[in-house]
Amino acid sequence: MLIYIILAIVLMATFLDFHLGYGFSLFGWLVVLGFVLFSFHVPVWLIIMVLAILSVAIAVFIVKNNKTQTDKTKYTFELVGKEGKVVKISEDGTILVEVDGDTWISYPENKNEKFKPNDPVVVTGQNGLKLKIKKKE
Repeated sequence: MLIYIILAIVLMATFLDFHLGYGFSLFGWLVVLGFVLFSFHVPVWLIIMVLAILSVAIAVFIVKNNKTQTDKTKYTFELVGKEGKVVKISEDGTILVEVDGDTWISYPENKNEKFKPNDPVVVTGQNGLKLKIKKKE
């Protein structure tokens, strides 16, 4: 019985990052394998070693084949090329623009270009959460 407590503790680290269903399924199969090995009087250290290696191998397989959110870009929307308008220009020169109903902090593509509220703009770039803008022609 002690072996299953040790096995459960060792495998808990493996299951923390997995979907709950994967974890319980894998744990169930490893417990069955442990019972089979234990019934043939295999040494306890060998059972632990086999089950630990199997759990790590299966964990690596699941992590490498789990494609959720690994192929997505940092942002799920593209703002470059979209049109908007200047909402506000603060005293420190920060330009707030509205694009697709959201307000963004922005900076001009050309440092000499001056903006005023309600000017139509086009987004020419994005740096994190700041947009690079120019006046719409």
